[in-house]
Amino acid sequence: MNARSRVLVSAFVVPLAATGLLVATPPGPLHPLAAAATAAAEVAPPNIVVVMTDDQRRNTFQTMPTVRRELIQKGLRYVGFSPTSACCPARSSFLSGQHSHTTGVYNNVDPDWGGWPQFHESGYEDQTIATALDASGYRTGLIGKYLNEWNQAPDGFVPPGWDVFRAIYATNGQGGGRYYNYELRGTSPTEYFADNPADYSPDVVADRAVRFVRSTPADQPFFLFFTPYAPHEPFTPAPRDKNSWKPQAVYNNPAVNEQDMSDKPGFMQTLPEVDRQWIANAQDRTGESLRAVDDAVSRLIGALGDRMSNTLFVYTSDQGVMWGEHRLGGKYNPYRWATEYPLIMRWGHNLPVEDRDSLVANVDLTASLLDAANVDPGWSMEGKSVFDSLRSSVVLEGMAIPRQPAYCGVRQRNWLYVDWSGDAGLELYDYVHDPLELSNLAGQPKYADKEAELRGLMTTLCSPVPPGYIS
Repeated sequence: MNARSRVLVSAFVVPLAATGLLVATPPGPLHPLAAAATAAAEVAPPNIVVVMTDDQRRNTFQTMPTVRRELIQKGLRYVGFSPTSACCPARSSFLSGQHSHTTGVYNNVDPDWGGWPQFHESGYEDQTIATALDASGYRTGLIGKYLNEWNQAPDGFVPPGWDVFRAIYATNGQGGGRYYNYELRGTSPTEYFADNPADYSPDVVADRAVRFVRSTPADQPFFLFFTPYAPHEPFTPAPRDKNSWKPQAVYNNPAVNEQDMSDKPGFMQTLPEVDRQWIANAQDRTGESLRAVDDAVSRLIGALGDRMSNTLFVYTSDQGVMWGEHRLGGKYNPYRWATEYPLIMRWGHNLPVEDRDSLVANVDLTASLLDAANVDPGWSMEGKSVFDSLRSSVVLEGMAIPRQPAYCGVRQRNWLYVDWSGDAGLELYDYVHDPLELSNLAGQPKYADKEAELRGLMTTLCSPVPPGYIS
């Protein structure tokens, strides 16, 4: 039975607590949504639009009225999850439906384990959601950021499966994304952009994405992967949005610059506090930079018009980012602020919504989209379609980097277990009672059974282990 004749399964996100985090609640029974979406899909394969932002934290929608009104209030809201919390590994996993332990992409720039070169050499660039949908008659388009280090690709390179490929190309740096001073390369002649207001990349790629939608024949299904660079650091807003938003208070909770780090792994215990001004700037300018993304979503919905009734519209990100929690800024770690990200799916118009707080990994999103399109890619993927069921455990895997050792772990809705390489440390957190990850329960006799259970799951799921990991 395919997704068109099944119910849509949803996940619940409860309201924000004063800490700014989600507090888990027990799941309720499954239920069918209104038949509008599935009935529409019986007529023709659904169009698929995926908006993937860059480093967007959960619940950062305060400056996004269109996303709140047209997607959150009319769609299904999940807990998106990135098993390897860095841009290139996360995007490689979404494209291929495979975890980092399969693609070998653990990092953005590592010469042996990261970036576009590793994804290309792995062979999985030839087996992606794009190649599967393209072979099934979809018109496919990637517009925006592709993968870090793809500026190492030969001139004229276009990855397999894309009918339209307009990717941001930076001649210096990592080549993954830019707000200004970049090129768009791919299936059309190269375009060059400088540092004028009209060159702001989220607006430029939005123009191309709208053009893709409008130029696709009404009788041909399409897959649009729209990937603006916002709100990635330096969190640059469009000129029209500078100084347009100030939150009521600077983001803060007891996990930010955590005072008692004695229960954390030894390599973390002497970390300096993250500069409060950096946190305030990240918060302010993230909100401002997301205004342009909200504008793009509005324009895409307008371009879809009546086709919205048979469009699966997904809003998501590649992973989250730390804003000072546990004295960390950035990503490449297993904590919830880095691994969790927004994931909203709307199919059709004004569908009734029941949400739950289940985890959906990036590889699950891939499987779900192919399932919705009733497309068998012809090879095995590691994702699990949400139209079948929702997973209970997700792997965590990260290679060693200069500031920290490698790790393996397991995340469940209410639990986090992390095993740092060698004897660097174990961590166990109960999100029902400790959503801020302040009290490490690893090694406590009361939780020995849960720790053993999760360690057994980790051994099964985190295989092969990341580079530099020693059990």
